[in-house]
Amino acid sequence: MSLDSEALETIAASFRSLADQLEILAGADRADTAPYVVRAEHSFLAHGSVFDPEHDVPPVTPKVHGTREEQDWCGIVFFGRLRALNIRQRRGADTTEQKAIGYAAGYKGRAGFNGWPWTSQDRENGRWITDDGDLTEEDKAKERISGMAFLREYAKRRGIVLPDDLA
Repeated sequence: MSLDSEALETIAASFRSLADQLEILAGADRADTAPYVVRAEHSFLAHGSVFDPEHDVPPVTPKVHGTREEQDWCGIVFFGRLRALNIRQRRGADTTEQKAIGYAAGYKGRAGFNGWPWTSQDRENGRWITDDGDLTEEDKAKERISGMAFLREYAKRRGIVLPDDLA
């Protein structure tokens, strides 16, 4: 049995998602000693800078298989652009927009959506980012984290502030 590259990318995204969830859960109880340190030398953004994922360019190229910083920016761009479209245009992302969001975040198209099934929802007018209230009982039982929880955590790790309408 051989796996094609899209299947392998989906599996890798699932493992990254699990690793991200474990890191967030591990740091949740120890806010003072959380493992996330903002390293200013990696970024031209000052700690506390407002970053708008719809309009601003990340300080590093987002990469799915990159450093922790590159992966965080992958998540910020991925979830942030979906959130911006949902809030500012009051609609979901169509398949063309999902592909563009995926490419901008460092994925090979829409594959990023495959590895994060509980972080976004298909509705009649496109794909929407989930928030904690959108998670099913099964998701909660499995301690899954919403797309917005990921976006907020990645922003916190990078020391950036999202615009009020996206936060």
